[in-house]
Amino acid sequence: MRQYLIFMLILALSLSFTPIFGLSQAYDTAELAVNHAYIDISEMSTANLPTLRVNDIYFELEQLFNAQTALEEKTNISNYDTVFRMTKDISNIKSSAFLAHDELFVLKTVISDLDNTTMDLTDINLCQSNADQEFTDERFEQSLDLIDLCYEKISDAEATATRVQAMYKATTQNIYNYLYTYRTNIIIGIISLIIFAFLTRSKLNRLHLSRKIDNLKKERDILKNLIKRAQSEYFHKKTLTETGYTIKVSKFSEMIRDINRQIPVLMEELERY
Repeated sequence: MRQYLIFMLILALSLSFTPIFGLSQAYDTAELAVNHAYIDISEMSTANLPTLRVNDIYFELEQLFNAQTALEEKTNISNYDTVFRMTKDISNIKSSAFLAHDELFVLKTVISDLDNTTMDLTDINLCQSNADQEFTDERFEQSLDLIDLCYEKISDAEATATRVQAMYKATTQNIYNYLYTYRTNIIIGIISLIIFAFLTRSKLNRLHLSRKIDNLKKERDILKNLIKRAQSEYFHKKTLTETGYTIKVSKFSEMIRDINRQIPVLMEELERY
């Protein structure tokens, strides 16, 4: 279905330009590149990604292409280098936008999992907020840089949390004393919750479990793709530092293992209904 829609877009774009005969092969290549740039923007729009930046570039691109076409008709001289550069810019922005969107999703999940820890998340949350703002402002490349910085801050925070763990252990005894003192009320509360959960178990619970399993599978697929991207950026493109690569792969792999542990448990629970 998607291939059919892309074909129709290309056809519509082709019809939008007046056929010009006798022009160079560079003209044909440039026209195809302009059409592809339009499709890139359409895909971003379909995915609800911000497109103001690429639309501005496309507006200038269309004017430049038409002007160069008119010049070639008159002088027989073709020079579409700037057209190709601008279409390449749109393609790169689209790739960065989709990558930043996926990585922001995973980063938010990682930070959410840290909410119940003793880690100080102030700098991490601020970093993530800045990455979000850069994405909203369509500075996708800067957003990706900030995402990498966030992972470095997470690593630093984890090291700090290890140092304060001894202080956390000191409070364990107080918690134990509290539980022992109010053990009767706690037991009654737990029993009441169990009875309530048993009585209210229904199709709604089954639907909830099914959606949760589907969401975990989708999240796992995204994580696997991000690991592949990190490997490509580190081993092939050489655009990712070793520290960034190690942090990303470690975090993503840990999240995938956690998902793989959750899914069988949820499936077993789903079978009981």
